[in-house]
Amino acid sequence: MNKTLILSAAVAGVATALLLSSCHKTDLPAFDPRNGKLDFKQCVITKLEGIGQIGEFSFDVHRTITYNNRRDPIAVEPDFVGTGSPRLKFYYDNNGRLISLGGEYLNGGFETWHNYKYDKAGRITGDSVYIFGTVGDPGSAYLKRYSRLFYDDLNRVIMEVRDQHEAYPYQDTTRYSYDARGNLFGNVKPYDDKINPLLSNKIWRFLARNYSVNNTGSPTAYNDHGLPLRLEGNALDSWYYDIWGVSGDVVTIDYDCR
Repeated sequence: MNKTLILSAAVAGVATALLLSSCHKTDLPAFDPRNGKLDFKQCVITKLEGIGQIGEFSFDVHRTITYNNRRDPIAVEPDFVGTGSPRLKFYYDNNGRLISLGGEYLNGGFETWHNYKYDKAGRITGDSVYIFGTVGDPGSAYLKRYSRLFYDDLNRVIMEVRDQHEAYPYQDTTRYSYDARGNLFGNVKPYDDKINPLLSNKIWRFLARNYSVNNTGSPTAYNDHGLPLRLEGNALDSWYYDIWGVSGDVVTIDYDCR
């Protein structure tokens, strides 16, 4: 993911045209869909289901998402809460900025806890991560680490530097780059020309570290806005579904569209 970013006004116009031409509606907001600070809240994701098979074992995983009146997420509810499947809770400041994200258990503990720091442009540039501790007491965490995030001119994360502490003292860097259509380099499968569900909220784009305009992972059905409803066969190729803990041979998505 180290290829050169191609950014120009002409490309921005093409990317916007791609987004709008892929939809049946004509009342969509006219913005450059590559801009990481913008989102398409006309449709928000309300439910995801992953269906799969591992050997003789089959699984069916559900996630339900609830929102506040700004249509920003406040919780992602799993079928059951446990290790590897916490309840995600989103905390905002008075300006509507996400300041904390907790992967919480029902007993007052957390699996992961993120506290975010912003720059003057309103972008998250610091991510303090705490692993296995007590809600309200980050200092109780078993492990801690810190990420520094860097952006391009379109407000997309293009580099993350992680400082690992405690038991694993080392530093690693991940770089991200995008093609002219606004899709992340590095996916094996080709992209379609429809809207990526991550565009429904800039928080999803940030958490996935993926600002792709279009989809990979073999969508087989779309709604009237060009958002995927069903992915089959190799849905795991759309690895950004990991942010919700959903995977499988089939992934289905429900939306609330205004």
